[in-house]
Amino acid sequence: FGDVAYDTVAAILNDLCCVGALPLVVNAYFATGASEWYRESERAAALLEGWRRACDDAGCAWGGGESPSLPGLLDERDIELAGAAVGVVPEGRSPILGENLRAGDEIVLVASSGLHANGASLARLLAGRLPDGYATVLGSGATLGEALLEPSVMYAPLIRALIRAGVELTYVSHVTGHGLLKLMRPAKPLTYRIERLPEVPEVLGFLVAQAGLDAHGAHSTFNMGAGYALYCRAGAGGEIVRVAEGLGLTALVAGSVEDGPRQVILEPVDVRFTGAELELSGQA
Repeated sequence: FGDVAYDTVAAILNDLCCVGALPLVVNAYFATGASEWYRESERAAALLEGWRRACDDAGCAWGGGESPSLPGLLDERDIELAGAAVGVVPEGRSPILGENLRAGDEIVLVASSGLHANGASLARLLAGRLPDGYATVLGSGATLGEALLEPSVMYAPLIRALIRAGVELTYVSHVTGHGLLKLMRPAKPLTYRIERLPEVPEVLGFLVAQAGLDAHGAHSTFNMGAGYALYCRAGAGGEIVRVAEGLGLTALVAGSVEDGPRQVILEPVDVRFTGAELELSGQA
């Protein structure tokens, strides 16, 4: 449960940081079907430790929260995790909302650690079809369950470091549901051309194979190794990569923004996202 709690905080704060805000405080919401859920002390302690560790890694405070018992709405064995965060855009800087994004900007992709809590429903479905379920052993020797619980990368320290380094970001996209379709979230008539892609985590490659997804389906379902996309002026991508690597992250200057119709082109896998599939308004 510690890794699940960590993922919950990471999902919230990685979204928050997309506007260039640095997290100040996170509140927790732990809903259970019965208060007895907490009587398993080891499980409860892991939940709290994971949430606390995520806040520490992000450099923010845990501001408390709620832990309602909701019998009849949740099974007594279940827990629902959610939260809310408040951040601040540093003085002298404006929120990153995409107004300054333009043709010629570079796109830097920062590696994910695996599932990043997106595509979990499909992962559960596929695990249920396997003879050994979550105990299925992957090529590396890890089980499917272990690989799925690999904590998400917390990108808040990267955004903080880039702000301190004076790097101008013109847009930031958290690659979650809909995968690399998220590269075109700004509502502008621009083309996003990707010439290099990160290495695909083993667990995502396994899920893609089990689901029988083609490259188009895979890259519009999972993050496929790219957890965060940072957009910057031409020539600044190398500095972002340097700062990321200094924090132990893997990043690469993957492509650029071009004048043209609103579309995403993933050259290494011969995938193009266009038309109605780009309309993600109101979706995660």
